[in-house]
Amino acid sequence: MTLDEIFELWSDDASTDPAELGNAALELAKLHQKYYRILSQERLLHKKLEMELKQLRVEKYEFYVDGPTEEQIQKGWKLPAKGRILKADSGSYIDSDSDIVAHTLKLAYQSEKVNLLTDIIKTISNRGFHIKSAIDWARFQVGA
Repeated sequence: MTLDEIFELWSDDASTDPAELGNAALELAKLHQKYYRILSQERLLHKKLEMELKQLRVEKYEFYVDGPTEEQIQKGWKLPAKGRILKADSGSYIDSDSDIVAHTLKLAYQSEKVNLLTDIIKTISNRGFHIKSAIDWARFQVGA
């Protein structure tokens, strides 16, 4: 699921009809269930991307320090112009490697989705209080 899809879902679910506050209160559990399911899936994907990044960093370390294997050459990995590098310099090369950068950006995007979903769930959790306040305000306006 993309960030845009999550925003689209939330824009549909975030609005509340003032004339249907009672129904909105009853729908809170369904909203919790819906967004917790999405959050769980996105957290698992986040964890998977974290593990893949760790594995990729080890492979890149071995590639830069020990030299390429046949499998790595077939993947299209290329050593810097100066060839193998010193262990002390490996961190700089690994951090700037295009595969590492791409995977890190994927992980950052996934983190943004998890954070958004977490905030949506917090908003849903507080929605009951907002609905109660709106009902109290409507009562006050009619003099009850």
